[in-house]
Amino acid sequence: MKVPEILDLALHPVVAAAVGAIVALKAIPGTGYPEKALNVGASFALAVYAGPALVEYMDVTSLKIAAGVIFAIGATGLVVFNAIIEAVKRTDLAAYVMSWLPGRKGGQ
Repeated sequence: MKVPEILDLALHPVVAAAVGAIVALKAIPGTGYPEKALNVGASFALAVYAGPALVEYMDVTSLKIAAGVIFAIGATGLVVFNAIIEAVKRTDLAAYVMSWLPGRKGGQ
């Protein structure tokens, strides 16, 4: 393979998504290898499907920048998603809703 062919391969969106998901393995939550493998697969899928959509939405025309955006989504997407899920789990949604409701158990 010549150097331009390797660079073209490295800039392919699927390769960028895979490398991003593998790099995210360090920060991806999971207790065991099967769970981490599943999370890497989910991170890869997130990058493959959401990455090109974000690139198109941002109207990016450069292949290098598009690969960088897709790589970033693969590397951080599942970690951010997990942080949002954990924040929702910690939120006492029932108490919040009850504070809005009138009556004895609700708000004033």
